[in-house]
Amino acid sequence: MSVLEDRGYFWWSEEAAQPGRFAPDTAVSGTLKIRDDGTSHLELDGFLGSLTEGVTGLLDYGANVGDISGFLKNRNCQVLLCGVSTAGGRFSSRGVSYPSYLALDCLVGQDPEGGKIDPTALNFVEVDLDGLEDWLRLASIKGKETKTGSVTIKFKKQRSAAYKVGNERLQFIYGFERPYLGAGGYNAINIRETARIRVSSRRRFELDEARRKFYSLSNLLSLLTGLNVRLAWPRLGNSTKKLTCTLYSRGLQPTGPADSVSQQKCWFPYPSISQDFGSLYENWRSKSDEFGPGFYICLGSKRQSTIYVESRFGNLISGLESFHRTKFPSRNNAGLSAKVGRILQSVLPKDRRWLKQRLAYADEPSLADRIMEIIEQLPLGLDTKLVSAFAKGCADSRNELSHFAGKRKSAQYDRFVDLLTSQTDALMNLYALAILHEIGVPSELLAARVREGYVGNRIMRSFSEVGLIPS
Repeated sequence: MSVLEDRGYFWWSEEAAQPGRFAPDTAVSGTLKIRDDGTSHLELDGFLGSLTEGVTGLLDYGANVGDISGFLKNRNCQVLLCGVSTAGGRFSSRGVSYPSYLALDCLVGQDPEGGKIDPTALNFVEVDLDGLEDWLRLASIKGKETKTGSVTIKFKKQRSAAYKVGNERLQFIYGFERPYLGAGGYNAINIRETARIRVSSRRRFELDEARRKFYSLSNLLSLLTGLNVRLAWPRLGNSTKKLTCTLYSRGLQPTGPADSVSQQKCWFPYPSISQDFGSLYENWRSKSDEFGPGFYICLGSKRQSTIYVESRFGNLISGLESFHRTKFPSRNNAGLSAKVGRILQSVLPKDRRWLKQRLAYADEPSLADRIMEIIEQLPLGLDTKLVSAFAKGCADSRNELSHFAGKRKSAQYDRFVDLLTSQTDALMNLYALAILHEIGVPSELLAARVREGYVGNRIMRSFSEVGLIPS
């Protein structure tokens, strides 16, 4: 499915148009299609450059050829394709020969000064929050009906919420969409309140950093809502030059299905964390770099809800181990190290090397200890004995899965899968809560979320199924 399809003229980006013209004389007409995964496909009606160069490009499939600029016919705007590679085409001695290209990034917009799009001098990233109205709790449109049947609609625009995050400024900007209302009558009027989020910086940045800022926003909103959120394609540009472009990029959006966002399903609606949102964003960005897979595996596992439960459980365990290693760095146990030394000295010299290899990680925490330590630092008030039993059960399941593929007792494999499913659901909730706690969601909010409302009921039910709380 295409999110954009348009005809236009295209040329190598280093070629410049003459003053007063939108394209150089060397431009070639063609069709640009952008798929919903962000991949851009360009099919030209002729070759850029000489015939010899064009034919060579047809034979060298997948070669990187630089950037291509263009101007779209129906949208009447500029386009810049970055990271372009050859993708076939056709050579015909009795017909039309043409090349095709693929691009990982495509910027669609307009430079009001007439220059070409510059992806190295950006200073803001902006995203529409369509679909997140319930998370934002937008409710500024008020309606009133009189006894005579007249209806009055009022709207008071919300003030923008701004946060200073290091050298950046983070803003929620609110608006109102409506058609032009003339003097005539109407049988229907569609109006809605809108919102967008913008990250701006005083210093200029390039396309890669703009992409990272979008990733941070997308991942943080998915974590706070507790849902798989798919944001609109971001706009980025330079506010000084009044340049704004929409970025379509392969891999920018999550590939899994998006969840519908409703008030009932949201973990932490924006009003509940509005005072802390700036610090949450700042902590998410810094700690994402620090924890790495300890954060990202959680989001990846959440989005891959359709994979086999065995794989999902294994991913969660790997992520939790990584999270623990960063959160609780290894602490040397002098007593245990001394014990290992005594044991090694007591065995025969010929067996000492073999035993030393076996005991190399004896002072490492067990998986059960790691899971237990992560859960116990959460403000959930769970019973220590129940947490210990759950952690040991998860460690046993991982051992069963890793060494026996869960088939040591094949006649009971269905029962094992049921247990694994329950443990996976509980671990997923605990993992997300641990990350939210790490980035600074207040403890009282975490405790209330687990025990209140629709979301709290689902979390507590997952805990009950694995014995974390009394049934």
